[in-house]
Amino acid sequence: MQKATFGADMNDIFIISNNMDRLVQFKKYFNIFNDNTKISLNVILDNRKQNFDVSEIIDTFNIYYTKDMLEEVKPLFDNPDMIDKILDIYGVAIKWFVFPYVHKILHIEKAMMMDDDVFLLQPIDEYFKKDYVYYNESALGVMSKGVEKVLEPLFREFVDITKMREKPWFTLNSGQIIHKDNDMLMTFLNRALHPNVYNLLVEATEKYKAKSEFINNKQNKRVIGGKFWIIEQNIYAIYYRWLSENGYDVTTFGTDMKVHSGVLKDTFDISRTRKLPKYFHYLPTDKTPLYTVYAKQIDRIINGEVNVPR
Repeated sequence: MQKATFGADMNDIFIISNNMDRLVQFKKYFNIFNDNTKISLNVILDNRKQNFDVSEIIDTFNIYYTKDMLEEVKPLFDNPDMIDKILDIYGVAIKWFVFPYVHKILHIEKAMMMDDDVFLLQPIDEYFKKDYVYYNESALGVMSKGVEKVLEPLFREFVDITKMREKPWFTLNSGQIIHKDNDMLMTFLNRALHPNVYNLLVEATEKYKAKSEFINNKQNKRVIGGKFWIIEQNIYAIYYRWLSENGYDVTTFGTDMKVHSGVLKDTFDISRTRKLPKYFHYLPTDKTPLYTVYAKQIDRIINGEVNVPR
């Protein structure tokens, strides 16, 4: 079992979550072969609307809280009042504040930000040898023309973002990013906290509320839809584009990192997989198949019922 660890020589992964069940499952399927690793697991629990019983994960994760994170990072930003305004309507923007917190407050120079709808089946320490690592979503992560219209004036002095919408697409999935501290991070994040971005999010929210996909969704898992949902990672893509164009050590994750966009069916059989991924990220809104279909297949490997090449 992974033990909560600290230390300058560790490879720190930070997960933001408000779902304890997902974290318990993450713990269960972390490093299933018990390989040697320097990975240190950290979770930032989003306690703005709820409290958590951490007894099931405290032996595995170093635990932090969103309220504390936001309070401590706000002085780092030029327009801190905009933080709560944006988060009130677009909670995914919480990812903009992870690296400032990790680097400037916790004083960890390099770390990985990871979503919680993930299984980290095998260690990924080798990727921490690079300073900036991302996963290119290709066409799936391309920003919309409406988003580009708002973001282009904010970033044109740094990046020609119109080129990012052309083949070969430069996109990014923010569910897996490795980042090393540098002086330009806050410049890009401050641009994201612009009133025009906030106004765009407000407009997108109102339009989405009138759509049947929102009205008929009793759980209301999202308050904003379409390409507006990924503005948060569009900002990171623009920033990583700038890094790649200015001599920084930027690379992409390899094929052992699987980002799955289709719905897993009950007929899925992992024995037909050519290679077991080290990392499996499940993108569909309904996460149930990750913990039923896919988890059961991983159990087959753990129990020795099937052998999949690593």
